[in-house]
Amino acid sequence: MAPLLGLLGTVFGMIEIFSGFTEGGMTNTASLASGIGKALITTAAGLIVAIPAVFFHRYLLRRVDELVVSMEQEAIKLVEVVQGDREVDFSEVGKA
Repeated sequence: MAPLLGLLGTVFGMIEIFSGFTEGGMTNTASLASGIGKALITTAAGLIVAIPAVFFHRYLLRRVDELVVSMEQEAIKLVEVVQGDREVDFSEVGKA
């Protein structure tokens, strides 16, 4: 949500810049700098939140994928044991 709020702030900053142009033709540089500053601050704030969020999201997705593969392998072993196609190895029981 923070990146979207950063984008919203950027849009508001740009609106402030362009409204200065439409009100009186050319506007002073302080008004333009204020609008650009607001746009950049909100964009930076959104990125400060978004970049770590993407990093942790990818890490957690990879971890979930690893767990799913492990669970599938164990389920295959269980099915093989139940069907009698595989002997139970008690040395592996309890190691997880």
